[in-house]
Amino acid sequence: EPVQPPINRVEPTQPSIERVEPVQPPIERVTPPTRKYTVEELLAIGKQHFLGNGVQQNFNLAKDYFYAAAQLGNAEAQFLLGNMFVKGQGVQKNFIEAIKWYQLAANQEGKKVNAIARLNVGIFYRDGLGVIQNHAEAAKWIRSAANMGYSEAQYNLGLLYVNGHGVEQNVSEAIKWWKYAADQGNVNAQTKLSMLKNIGGY
Repeated sequence: EPVQPPINRVEPTQPSIERVEPVQPPIERVTPPTRKYTVEELLAIGKQHFLGNGVQQNFNLAKDYFYAAAQLGNAEAQFLLGNMFVKGQGVQKNFIEAIKWYQLAANQEGKKVNAIARLNVGIFYRDGLGVIQNHAEAAKWIRSAANMGYSEAQYNLGLLYVNGHGVEQNVSEAIKWWKYAADQGNVNAQTKLSMLKNIGGY
């Protein structure tokens, strides 16, 4: 809360003596005042506190602003909250909370973070982070991100085909997806293709 200026209160019986009220220390908000800001502003202020851009870096405040924006349906704020729960920034590490926010972002069509969120959900299912491990569910999410043209998802889908996790093992399919990713400059995919080429894999 903003600091109130000290008030000079003069006692009527002692006009020469001023008693100054003590200044109360500022109280940090736990929940940002959503009524005063648009969703975009909440997201922007959260990023300022997260990055320390023009203000002192403060993950706790960043989390509060992201949460307010995420509750109002902002996909990027939902995604960033997921990241914070993964890394333990301003919150305790919690994969269950992380995948919850990633899924909310992943289900919003047409958002720039949508494909990345879908890949993250897929990886959580692949590795059993915050959910019961489920390779078929992982393949579904990773494929949906790959179909959006996200090179990192295309690379990971190739790995699923090589290992036969959630899909039928198929090296030709893996190579196809790695080529898609490599054409976009994905170094991991380029490395896999180079290794396969050296051993006559394709």
